[in-house]
Amino acid sequence: MSDAAERVLARLAEGNERFASGRARHPNSSPEHVARALADPPSPMGIVLSCIDSRVPVERVFDAGVGDLFVVRVAGNVATMGAVGSIELALASCPVIVVMGHTGCLAVGTACAGGRGSRAVRSLTAPIREEADRVRALEPGIGDGDLHRRVERENVRRSMGDLLNTSDPVRGAVESGRSVLVGAVYETDAGRVRWLDA
Repeated sequence: MSDAAERVLARLAEGNERFASGRARHPNSSPEHVARALADPPSPMGIVLSCIDSRVPVERVFDAGVGDLFVVRVAGNVATMGAVGSIELALASCPVIVVMGHTGCLAVGTACAGGRGSRAVRSLTAPIREEADRVRALEPGIGDGDLHRRVERENVRRSMGDLLNTSDPVRGAVESGRSVLVGAVYETDAGRVRWLDA
């Protein structure tokens, strides 16, 4: 992992610790900073693919400010083509890509319950349903709560794999060491980001 990636991950972890402990600083939010950010090309420290859930305000969770992060939000943090394209556009200046799920995810719950809904919802939750089916096959008799928590993590790993498998630019950046791809789950009740092992 590059020094730049290590510094970014440390900043994200420190920001989340401030947020979770009620000591958020709300950096880079003054009108003067916003004006400077608008005058210069964007150069955020990282990219975060996360869920659309309103209880997961990504910049606040990491105590980051205007211009600090590229945030791509899709229900269930699924690596859709739109999400992949957005990440590719942002990739050049970012040493870190985070895929972050969260506890109590509605998309994961919908998928674990069979993924019913409109054609659009079924299409979106299809990869999550596959993870739910895989977990059930590996752990017959798993309870609904344990299934949901396990699929939250496995869905993050799935999205990470989908990013690498569908995007030559992302795969190239990761394989060259220019960027690092990491997974996390945000615990909505505690306000803490738990980083997943590779």
